[in-house]
Amino acid sequence: MAAGYAEGGATVRASELLRKPDVSALVLELDRNKAAELGVSALWIAERLKGESESEESSPASRVRALEVLAKLTGHFVERSEHVEVHEVTYRLELDRELEA
Repeated sequence: MAAGYAEGGATVRASELLRKPDVSALVLELDRNKAAELGVSALWIAERLKGESESEESSPASRVRALEVLAKLTGHFVERSEHVEVHEVTYRLELDRELEA
């Protein structure tokens, strides 16, 4: 493997780095900047998912998938997992704030 890393080592190292507050804050800031540049917000995503779930033009599988993703995004459906991404929690909190406004 290049640079002397073991197979799968990059994933482990990335996970370690994301646990550092300064690194995770920088990644979150870069994510927010990219979202702002694209004009994408949690509310925008939720509106599109809701539209997809209600569209008669969408296949039944697409409609169910849109509802599943929307439920996860709004915190109504949580997959059981030992690992929670910092960004997922942050986006969920941002969506809750936008939906309350």
